[in-house]
Amino acid sequence: MNEYMVKNGLNQAQVAERVDMQRSHLCALLNKDEKRKLSAYYLFKFIKQGIIKVDQIYDAGEVEVREVDFWKQACEAENLGLLSLIAKLRDKGIDVEGFLRQMYPEL
Repeated sequence: MNEYMVKNGLNQAQVAERVDMQRSHLCALLNKDEKRKLSAYYLFKFIKQGIIKVDQIYDAGEVEVREVDFWKQACEAENLGLLSLIAKLRDKGIDVEGFLRQMYPEL
């Protein structure tokens, strides 16, 4: 994460704002404070904002189904073009989830 901050000329306060987190919380995560663990919730926020890339941390060694699902969702979060399209469809009042379930009921 520090590499991202240096590369983009950002400080901790700016990164914390991007992921909707208090600076003190981000600082604790960066310092690996025992009281603040980097949970999947926060990791997903960093991935979604492009601060951490999945391929930087994904080891493909998952065991549990929920971990497999997490990494699939994390990869989709990096697809900003797809997320932008989904947002545009929702802005037009289209029920994206409903549409996809209707087209692919087996999913």
